[in-house]
Amino acid sequence: MEKKSILFGVCGIGRGHVYESLPFIEEYLFRGYKLGILAFGDSFEYFQSEFKSDGDFKVFQVNVPWVHTDFTGIDFKTTAEEPINRDVGYFTLNFNALHSAKTFLGIPDIVITNYEPVSAIMAYSMDLPLITLDQQSKYLLTHFPEILTYSPKADFCRLNLFFPKANLRIVNSFFQFADDEDEMKRQKIISFGPIIRNRIVNLKSKNIEEDSHLILVYLSSFNHYPFTSIEMVSILKELPNYSFVIVTANYEGYFSALKKVKAQNIKVQKIGHQSFYEILAKCYAIISTAGHTFMSELMYLEKPALVIPNDRYEQHFNAHIIDKYGFGKSVDNISFNRLQSFLEKIPKYKSNIRNNPDEVLFQKNANEDIINSIDNIMFERNT
Repeated sequence: MEKKSILFGVCGIGRGHVYESLPFIEEYLFRGYKLGILAFGDSFEYFQSEFKSDGDFKVFQVNVPWVHTDFTGIDFKTTAEEPINRDVGYFTLNFNALHSAKTFLGIPDIVITNYEPVSAIMAYSMDLPLITLDQQSKYLLTHFPEILTYSPKADFCRLNLFFPKANLRIVNSFFQFADDEDEMKRQKIISFGPIIRNRIVNLKSKNIEEDSHLILVYLSSFNHYPFTSIEMVSILKELPNYSFVIVTANYEGYFSALKKVKAQNIKVQKIGHQSFYEILAKCYAIISTAGHTFMSELMYLEKPALVIPNDRYEQHFNAHIIDKYGFGKSVDNISFNRLQSFLEKIPKYKSNIRNNPDEVLFQKNANEDIINSIDNIMFERNT
């Protein structure tokens, strides 16, 4: 019997898309399927370092332009002028990757994409089933409100640009949202609770005791923060009763700031450090941006968050949910008073997450249900 094969595209803006995709990649490798991964940025770096290429698994590098939006939709001029979009050689790199992936996989049984558009080219050109697996696709529905100066139309337009059609759009969400059955059917959307990778599930099962004075500060890449490393370290220094671990892509900058400020209650680590999960389990709360995957994991682990959303609508909507229902606090910048107020309210935030009085949070991960939905599409193709 010939092996099933899957082309899987994974967005490389931060690690959130990687961690959303991992449970499924691990499951299909366990089953003995053949997987080709299209990746860029953080996702390419992750799969290159954490997975071994062999006869059943290979990662191929692609590149995707940074697409700007405004309230009318795609901002074509700003996108054209974006420095990182210049002289990258998208066409040559991406079509070589598609050729290599096709040579490796043959004709895939299915294409799955977590917000990575190059993989969709193979699905469209070869008439293969395409499944989008992400949290953004819920913004194809029309009832989401504007948040400050941010509009859901930005995600709506990017989704229509990258994935104008799909056999199935699988949406995962850490929070409940209103379903319009007719619209979801038209868009071929099905919704589930959050995707929680196995490592986080196992971490929770260990019941590691928390340290009520330990706070994790997680500063991912692909973000422009409204504060400097010196400003952040100086604020944390003023709370000597707490210990802070800053996990950052800008390790050199924060290490230099720490030496200048000479704070005794702060440590700095690089993203990917081996002790990260131990710190995540033991910490009392988190300071971070408001990416969906990390928020899903924090709610699953019952960790309140002080969130500083970046300039994307989805981050602001995630932050809105965290703030509105008392799972933490959303701020536009860090300050001593805001941080002190957050720290004082952590017990209340934890109670809200644990008891979920408004039934906003999903109570379990949706990994198994999502796998069953993907299996149904593959079964239909093979019958």
